[in-house]
Amino acid sequence: MRTASVKLKRGISGGKATGAVVTGGFSVLLTGLSRKVKATQATCGNCRVTWEI
Repeated sequence: MRTASVKLKRGISGGKATGAVVTGGFSVLLTGLSRKVKATQATCGNCRVTWEI
């Protein structure tokens, strides 16, 4: 089994949504609304199945 650190997009960040309202939506073009979460990605050495922990 191999593991690696990855960043996953999850849900909508409240701070980014507030910034989008304040800037009239311009900040959404630059940053997006999703928040990034650190996770560990594991891959099975036999069957090559990949999952996030």
